[in-house]
Formats: sequence, C-alpha cells, structure tokens
Amino acid sequence: MAKKSLQDELQDYDAMFIALKGILDEIPSDILSKRPKPNKWSIKELVCHLVDTELNSIFRMKKIIAEGNPTLTPYDPEKWAKRLKYGEWDMKETILLFGLNRSAMSNILNNLPATAWRRTGNHEELGTITLRFLLEDSNRHCKHHLAQIMAIKMKYMSTK
Repeated sequence: MAKKSLQDELQDYDAMFIALKGILDEIPSDILSKRPKPNKWSIKELVCHLVDTELNSIFRMKKIIAEGNPTLTPYDPEKWAKRLKYGEWDMKETILLFGLNRSAMSNILNNLPATAWRRTGNHEELGTITLRFLLEDSNRHCKHHLAQIMAIKMKYMSTK
C-alpha cells in the first residue's frame, strides 16, 4: 500500500473528531460503560484513552516542533485508565476536549513549513522518530480505536 501524502494525513487528522462524534451519536448511556469482555475497555474508556493519548501526542509534536531533538517519554495507558478513573469522566466534556485539542493542533500542523516534518525527537522506547511519524501514528491509533468503538456499538445496539 502506498504511503499517504502529507496533505491526506492532515485531512485524516482533521476528520477524526467528526468521525468520533458520528460513531458516538445515539449510543445510549448504559452502553457507553459496557465492556465487550471483562479485560477490554468500554466505549467510554476508549474515548477517555483517545483524549489522553491525544494530549501525549500533541505534547510530543509540540516538543519536536519547538525543540532540537527532544527526549519523548512513553506513558502507560493502563495505569492512566485506572488511576485517572476513566469510568467516572463526563462524556460530553471528554468528547469536546478531544475535538478542541485536535482543532488547536490541526491549526499548528497545517501551518508548518515543509522542513518541519523532518524534525525529530528521541522516544525512549521507539528511538528517533519524526514529526511526520507522530502524525501518522496518531491517525493510525485513532482509526484503530474508532473501529473498536464501532464494533462495541454494533454489538450492543443490535441487541436493543
């Protein structure tokens, strides 16, 4: 499969919030907290995870844009979910937070010079990564979880 153009990646990045909102439309609140399996996250937990991953990704992107080959630290999503009590988050605020963060970062990304996309950071687990890699990874990650959310929605909505 051919690599997407930068413009296509930026358009995908811009489109994720609308896609998320579209998938979440008309899901009853009782379904949002249902886990498809005991060890799998619910829709609500997945959305909270998307927000926290987005915050981490944005921080990393900004570091790469603003600094010279900065160190980028990993985080443990399972610990964040448990210790930040994703199950207690307000969904409307969480969805809005995702959209506002995406919109603000999109404005930055869409106004960068071409040379910025080759800027690098040193991720403690992945090694040297580029700003372009972070954009692509953010899109892949979001699409992966949108598919999971859709699958959970279909599983529980079809039984209502």
